Amino acid sequence: MNSTIKKLTGTVKVPVTLIFFLLFSRTGEPAYAGTASSIAAVQNADGRIELLYIPNEGFLYHRWQTVPGGVWSDPALLYGPAKAVAAERDAGGCVNVLLIRPDSVMIQLLQHTPGDGWNDPAEPGDSALTLSLIRDHDNQLHLFYIDTEHRLNHRQQILPAKSWSPASMLADDAVKAAAGLNLDGRLEVFFSDKSSRLFHKWQDTMSGSWSQASVFGGTADQIAAARNEDGRLEVFSIDTNQVLRHNWQTAPNSGWDQGAVFVEQAFNVTTGCNPDGRIEVFYTGNNHLLFHRWQLAPNSAWSEPVQFGWSASDIATQVNPDGRLEVFYPDADGILFHNWQTEPGMHWAGEYPFQGTADVFFHVNEISQIPIYTTSHQNWHVNDHCFIRGKDGQWHMFGIVWPDPDSGDPMRPDYFGHAVASELTQPAWIEAEPPFHEPADNGSVLWAPHVILHNDTYYMFYCGGGALERYRILLRTSADLISWSDPVLLFEDGFQARDPMVRWCDEEKRWTMYYTATEDPGGGYFVVACRTSTDLFHWSARGIAYRDYHTGQTYGPTESPFVIQRGDMYYLFIGPRPHDYPTETLPDWEHPGYDGTDVFRSDRWDRWENAGYAGHIPVHAAEIVRAVNGDWYISRAGIKRGGLYLTKMIWLDGLDSGIQEEVSEKRSGWPDFILKQNRPNPFNTGTELYFSLLKPGHVRLEIIDTKGRIVKILADERFMAGDHRITWNGSGSDENTLPSGLYISRMRTQDRVEIRKLMMLK
Repeated sequence: MNSTIKKLTGTVKVPVTLIFFLLFSRTGEPAYAGTASSIAAVQNADGRIELLYIPNEGFLYHRWQTVPGGVWSDPALLYGPAKAVAAERDAGGCVNVLLIRPDSVMIQLLQHTPGDGWNDPAEPGDSALTLSLIRDHDNQLHLFYIDTEHRLNHRQQILPAKSWSPASMLADDAVKAAAGLNLDGRLEVFFSDKSSRLFHKWQDTMSGSWSQASVFGGTADQIAAARNEDGRLEVFSIDTNQVLRHNWQTAPNSGWDQGAVFVEQAFNVTTGCNPDGRIEVFYTGNNHLLFHRWQLAPNSAWSEPVQFGWSASDIATQVNPDGRLEVFYPDADGILFHNWQTEPGMHWAGEYPFQGTADVFFHVNEISQIPIYTTSHQNWHVNDHCFIRGKDGQWHMFGIVWPDPDSGDPMRPDYFGHAVASELTQPAWIEAEPPFHEPADNGSVLWAPHVILHNDTYYMFYCGGGALERYRILLRTSADLISWSDPVLLFEDGFQARDPMVRWCDEEKRWTMYYTATEDPGGGYFVVACRTSTDLFHWSARGIAYRDYHTGQTYGPTESPFVIQRGDMYYLFIGPRPHDYPTETLPDWEHPGYDGTDVFRSDRWDRWENAGYAGHIPVHAAEIVRAVNGDWYISRAGIKRGGLYLTKMIWLDGLDSGIQEEVSEKRSGWPDFILKQNRPNPFNTGTELYFSLLKPGHVRLEIIDTKGRIVKILADERFMAGDHRITWNGSGSDENTLPSGLYISRMRTQDRVEIRKLMMLK
């Protein structure tokens, strides 16, 4: 990408008044486009998706995948001001961007080589209110736009000069339009007039003349089009009563049926196509919540509506090179989100905001297997668990132990597993006697212990007893982690009330309990609930700390909540994510999200939102624990995972060096300094590192990789007071170029350490 493009950081706001319908087909087939809007997505020649969008300030920004199907760049300023955009790749492999300025003048931006760089803006010479792009059977681009006189026009790109043919007027009264490509290569356009009446026109022959306008039936305020696996076009239109209807060709290249109601209430709509040919429709419904429906088989019936996210003011879709759909949308607050299939045609990751490469708060190395405990029972596993370091310095683990579902042992454990070790990372913990036995009869449970130490007393909170519809949170106490008191019922809650985690909240001067639950006893949204207490026995009424958009009555995506505080920020860890419901053929522990924990960041101890997404870690039932030497670890366990494992976790939030090194207190008499963010960031061929010294002093400036290794020393000498700049060309100590990825600049003086995060993209 052009390294001169200005970068934008922070929350992206997108106008809610602009509506976009981008339609596409599988790789190698024609793509369809609808009414232009504030967001568009296109696949580069090498398969990387590029996203173009117009935030509230009215400038065009873009992000791009740094590798096909991979991570995304920071936002970059591309052009402005602008009020609408459409994009598509031409036959030469270059991305073409058409946008409309606030004065309604149409502007073209064109990559000067496939997948990289941009030519200077050009004016095609027309005015436009809406516009869309479509590729034909030869991958040549066609532009449909409605000008300021409400005329629907068509222009075709002329290769190799990439100029455009003269405009051909298709209708003299048009407001919205969308185009499709028939199986035999004939273009067909659907449009509504000022009275919202819906029409269509089609080419008589491939690349030939156009038919007369024909009434398509009904009204349409929004229009989108897609093509079935057998070649039949399908049109989705939202009428003046906000009813989403669909019409389909009765045979490829042929006539149309009378149509049917698709959704009773809708406001936005766009479509995508799964790799097996099944059309998928994304739309906003009641309260502008985002939903989707999909064909159960190619050319076949449709699923029931399923909520896809909280809200969307605009929608765009695109396909990854491996066939996975990806959906992009700003929510009601203007925060830009995306969701993607974790496998082609199935399993969605979840609703996630875009993160800049600077928004990296922690790093977990490739999930290493430090096996610390395996139950002595063959074919048993460890699940939700906790760690506690005893007053004598010995580590203890308490957790669920359970037979694997197909082990042939139907026994329901009536105790927690218990293991001990002298060191946290000891490779094989010693299995110890269970802390207690508690009957679990008639469908009751014994799950998810969490132990804390307070005033020389250990408190174990866990889920136990009760009918499955109303789980109970219980408490036992101990002086030595060996002998435990009888259980005390703390409270009973709705279905799924389990997995308690308790911590002291210094901000509130009271204890806080987080646990998984559903919004009401009958189900509803999956939530992380929270309660507070001053004595660990009496707890407040329930609050909601996090609400997921999935609903249900079984296991969900807000299990195993774990909260830690870093400075003024609070981090919530929950899973399994991405979330899929278990089935007879694919139980929950085989779904792709089972080994998945999401992390959310907030400046509040009692509220996390999806917009605070801070990262993903591929582990199940995560617990965060800190060793005596200050190293952080995250654990993983789960059904058919064999046992309990630890992986090192490195914090990159600037509160310490980020490489497991505490920053010493500032001492008077040594130089103060400021390490600034490098520019540009991300960078390709090189970047500048800036720092300022208030007093002369010795400075060591290092580049460190995410495994904590020093890969380059940029400075190790005395500097005078003032501003300084050092260039790094991306090479290591051997002067060879390092691979793309996240790096850390660490600046040391005699009194303290500061770090900044750098992203190198090759």
